[in-house]
Amino acid sequence: MRKKVTAPTRDARKSSVSALELVTRSPEETHAIGARLGSRLRPPEVVLLVGPLGVGKTTLARGIAEGIGVDDPLSITSPSFALVNTYAGKHTVYHVDLYRLGSRHDFATVGVDEFIGAQGVTIVEWGERLPIRLPSVIIVRIRDAGGDRRKLRIEAAGKLLKALKKDAPGGCYLERESQ
Repeated sequence: MRKKVTAPTRDARKSSVSALELVTRSPEETHAIGARLGSRLRPPEVVLLVGPLGVGKTTLARGIAEGIGVDDPLSITSPSFALVNTYAGKHTVYHVDLYRLGSRHDFATVGVDEFIGAQGVTIVEWGERLPIRLPSVIIVRIRDAGGDRRKLRIEAAGKLLKALKKDAPGGCYLERESQ
């Protein structure tokens, strides 16, 4: 069944959403943050990855897939042309890339909305282009901080953020935590 295609992403008024900002110093650390996040996800979680071209969304997606238990997370590539790739792991992973979709009509026509909130974990690259409203999502905003450094702002329920903060890989450091 198709979901009604409406407005953008998060409705923060309905949930207790906090943010955790981390800085990673390498693609490996970005991957490691993804793995720690992925290990805590359960269906039907949706993770929106937001950031410019080349900032590390696919690297983070590989880490998330590893944390979920996908057998060969390094084989994961951005599904720019396929739009959706499916991977088996502890939970099914739907990896969606919205880069090539230009309108709400494209989104509805392709049927990407059928994967959002399905019986698996959905990772959406170019999540800011998701034209449907979801009651609960995890948003990871990635920015280039120079060289291989990346700033990750993770917006999610406080319980998940506390676990990530406690379990951040050694080289990452906490930049800021907010409500």
